Amino acid sequence: MDRFRVLRPLHSVGAKVLDLGIEVGQVSVHLGSVLVFAVSIWLAYWAARAVRRVLRDELPGNAGLPRGAGNSIASLSYYGVLLLGALVALSAAGFQVGQLALVFGALGVGIGFGLQNVVNNFVSGLVLMFERPIQPGDMVEVGTTAGTVREIGLRATTIHTYDGADVVVPNGLLLSGNLTNWTMFDRSRRFEVAVSAAYSSDPAQVLALLEATARATPGIAAQPAPFAQLTGYGDSALNFVLRAWTADAGTWGTLRSDLYARTLAAMQAAGIPIPFNQLDVHLRGAPEPPETSARGRTAT
Repeated sequence: MDRFRVLRPLHSVGAKVLDLGIEVGQVSVHLGSVLVFAVSIWLAYWAARAVRRVLRDELPGNAGLPRGAGNSIASLSYYGVLLLGALVALSAAGFQVGQLALVFGALGVGIGFGLQNVVNNFVSGLVLMFERPIQPGDMVEVGTTAGTVREIGLRATTIHTYDGADVVVPNGLLLSGNLTNWTMFDRSRRFEVAVSAAYSSDPAQVLALLEATARATPGIAAQPAPFAQLTGYGDSALNFVLRAWTADAGTWGTLRSDLYARTLAAMQAAGIPIPFNQLDVHLRGAPEPPETSARGRTAT
């Protein structure tokens, strides 16, 4: 009992400190309310992160969910727990419904005067969550930015470019502009290899050689089958293009480089020349050099 008697003064002092604050009309702010609000927000933040981490680990492996649904559920759950925690924190801190109405009214005025882009990006983020045109891991192109989607947020999406940079793209731009998703339904991708051959070459032989080389290259998809075409007559060569498919869009650059090397080796082995650009210059009516003319007159 003596121990509790010692704690009573400490409790009294702590209560007085926590009760310190200011009151302006119907609005009162106390130190204890601020601490309760801060602790509640901190707990809500960590709870939201834990929920998102668990859902992202468990839901993507569920075969019964549509494509990208696991990531959308995890992200929406994260923001839902944050919103619920914020409301609980405000209630625990002593805010009443009338005071919250004033806060929301102020936010509405701010949206009308300068937060249109923020609201646009927020609504666009919700659209991306529900429609799921992209998901983390997709290879996309947005304007001049190309890379892999790292994270989709309610305000912006982070794209990891092939150069190693992380570009934060507002969600409004993803919906208002042209968005190219190379891996939306599968990872197949077609690429082209341009080849030139001398005019003395047999086009049928070149076409057959290009298609055979592509079919023998590891990584080239059998279906759709590779096909080559004669695309036109160049200044000094016949122009061909070889189109092939790969099942892994992430390796198409390396595969194209390999196909270029194999195509060159095959044409050299078959004796099909690859011409260089040639330029013939014809001079007509060029005047005789002055020195030559002077020597000619002296000799005469």
